[in-house]
Amino acid sequence: MFGMVPMRQRTGTNGSARRSLTCSSAKGNSPCGAENVRLLELLNTPEIRDFAKAVTLEAGHQRERWGAAHDAGKTDADWFWLIGYLGSKALLNPGGDREKQLHRIVTVGAAAANWHAQVLAELKGTSSR
Repeated sequence: MFGMVPMRQRTGTNGSARRSLTCSSAKGNSPCGAENVRLLELLNTPEIRDFAKAVTLEAGHQRERWGAAHDAGKTDADWFWLIGYLGSKALLNPGGDREKQLHRIVTVGAAAANWHAQVLAELKGTSSR
């Protein structure tokens, strides 16, 4: 699919896949069903070409990976420092991989989207995103 970076290209510091599906299998025998597997693969595959789409997908991935409880205690200062940290990773771009740099830029936007969601939820008087 145009603009999608295969999961195998996104690895952690130990070389393992950076993202994984939450269903037991991504194959046709998954108990999640084919549509759920397709949606999970979409959510868990970094998009780097279409920024708006990429930020939306990454924000959803972050919520799925970390959960609302992880962010519930974050203050505005915590969000600011997280965005600064993620931005510095994009700026420094260890290894010089431009696709990873694009993904790091997307994570900054996604963190801002999740900060926005938390503040909006507080404004509405709810605690979840």
